Amino acid sequence: MYKNGAKVIISARNEDMLAHVAEKARSVTADSSASDGGAMTVLPLDVTASSDLIDSAVVKALNIYGGVDILILNAGRTQRSVALSTSEDSTRELLELNFMSPVRLAMALIRHDRWEEQKRGHIVVTSSVAGKYAVALSSSYAASKHAAQGYFSSLRSENPWLRVDLVCPGPIATPIARSAVSTKPLPTDEESESKMPVDRCARLIMSSIVGPEGLFYETWIAQNPVLVFSYLNQYAPSLFTALINKVGSIRVKAFNEGKNMYKLSSLLEVARSDKDTQD
Repeated sequence: MYKNGAKVIISARNEDMLAHVAEKARSVTADSSASDGGAMTVLPLDVTASSDLIDSAVVKALNIYGGVDILILNAGRTQRSVALSTSEDSTRELLELNFMSPVRLAMALIRHDRWEEQKRGHIVVTSSVAGKYAVALSSSYAASKHAAQGYFSSLRSENPWLRVDLVCPGPIATPIARSAVSTKPLPTDEESESKMPVDRCARLIMSSIVGPEGLFYETWIAQNPVLVFSYLNQYAPSLFTALINKVGSIRVKAFNEGKNMYKLSSLLEVARSDKDTQD
């Protein structure tokens, strides 16, 4: 967006990382002759802060460029733990960050930038395929994403003037697992063929943002087999449920054995072990 002339405000808790992202974006644009680039401003923000601090940050953002046309809600935390071992506090924390925080930020912007009065606005919510169906080892995370799906879909249905895009990525090759809610140490080699490269995911999200609203109100972004599961959930739910229950139990066993749950060879090894045990 920045490279194509947009005025961008980036926010997160880590100011050093924000500065790094801004500098990298500016350097890429400076090295490119394809575009003049836009403007980028860093605005540190903890989305779990109080409503007063959220309001203050929104007002600051509006004063930077005079308004906001598109709000992209991308903050979140994932989970790697079985439901029966996940504490109530962990579930509450995931719901607060993945659901309540984007709701508060969106409501504050709509109010302060007078979107309703002007009958305009565009919100992009980074949801997940876990907001569409069951995902083993992600019960509380899935609950938070289901909540976001339901809330922002309902918000869209109530306000014809408001565009809401729900982006549902599958596994993406980001460091998000490092901060996952987990009951045990995670493998350090979660990279696998089932995880989509970050740059491709970003390009697909941007394509959906600039695409027709009627086609991109919900976008599934994943590689197989996750994309196949998304289609099965939509069009063959009974078959999907049988398959996801089987895959879920295999993923839990792989997790308990410290194996990479995103590597097909690891899952096949666990499945063969189960079969040998049954035989």
